Amino acid sequence: MSDSTRELIAAYDEAWNRQDLDALCAFHTDDVVFENHTAGERAEGAAAVRAHIGGIFERWPSLRFQGRRLYVAVQKNLKAFGGYVLADTFQAIVEVPEYPKMLRILQNGALLAASGDHKVPVIARDIPGVRYEIGRVLPGQIQHLVTQSSGEFARPRYQILCRHDLTDQPQARGFICSEDSSG
Repeated sequence: MSDSTRELIAAYDEAWNRQDLDALCAFHTDDVVFENHTAGERAEGAAAVRAHIGGIFERWPSLRFQGRRLYVAVQKNLKAFGGYVLADTFQAIVEVPEYPKMLRILQNGALLAASGDHKVPVIARDIPGVRYEIGRVLPGQIQHLVTQSSGEFARPRYQILCRHDLTDQPQARGFICSEDSSG
């Protein structure tokens, strides 16, 4: 699914959850059909759909949706690989899982050069923020990053030393919140 499609779905969901009838109906075309499968209701055309959804908002002013569900319908007689033909129309509402949370540093290594802009590129998805701590490797200790560790350079494992033996007290600590974080 493209980012623009995700943004469109999110905007529609937000309008629905705000119960903003004007914003919600701005997404609809004149030939829209609204089917409320749980109540067995159907409205056809922009005016009828607007009135129907307006009635839902009046009856359930606290109605909100969470999570993602997808209505899937496959018409009968669909030909599949191997010559199989679908005998009956298939319909289902499936729960779509949330994207997994992710935080990834986009470089191999955990050291910044002494010169330059000192930026660490990261990818973050669906996390409220990132807590970080930056220290400076003590002069004369950088060789221990190689000789006293095993594992990958980005994730060293020390046999005898620990990071406090190699670095000054933290030069910077902080917490970066995502723009849409509420906490």
